[in-house]
Amino acid sequence: EGAGEGSGNVMLKALLKPPTPLFVLIILLSGASGGFLEVFLLVYVGDIGGSELCMGVLKFVTCMSELPYFYHSGWFIKKLGPSRVIACAQLAYVVRFLCYATIPNPWGFLPVETLHGVTLAAMWASACYYARSIAPKGHETTMQGVINSAHWGGGYGTGAFLGGLLYNTLGPISSFCVGASVSLVACCLALRIKREDEIDPDVPVTI
Repeated sequence: EGAGEGSGNVMLKALLKPPTPLFVLIILLSGASGGFLEVFLLVYVGDIGGSELCMGVLKFVTCMSELPYFYHSGWFIKKLGPSRVIACAQLAYVVRFLCYATIPNPWGFLPVETLHGVTLAAMWASACYYARSIAPKGHETTMQGVINSAHWGGGYGTGAFLGGLLYNTLGPISSFCVGASVSLVACCLALRIKREDEIDPDVPVTI
């Protein structure tokens, strides 16, 4: 990936060059939504009377929903472009949050959990593709590390921490509404980063 101070300068310039800061922010916000739901959705299911069986089935559907979207992620990226797929993922988060806030029976969350495939699998495949496309030559792994840190580190950690504060002070329904608002902002931001050349023929569409 290069060596010495010159390599670091190249990467720093790439991180500061628009739209990279905006892209990293969107990935962080997406991670915060994911981190909040990962920790508190099943807590909420228990709070409204959901059984352990219900929780297990919900988690099974959540995990299985990733498979088709990871498998077909290349098709989505080629058809829509990575930034548009990421925007769709944020919109799917909005739908998920609002459904959790309005559906009274936790078994009703089952069809909603299929959207996890969009919010994680399709989003993550697109984020990885976009990161490689904007990375300086030889720095693809570093850029991948940046978005990993933004999503799984800063995003998930912030979502879990602030989500806990919101859940405890505002209650679950209001917390889900806040989550929907954050995701809507992330969606609007993602719609602003489309580049005409974001489908790079030299970057393989893989996860």
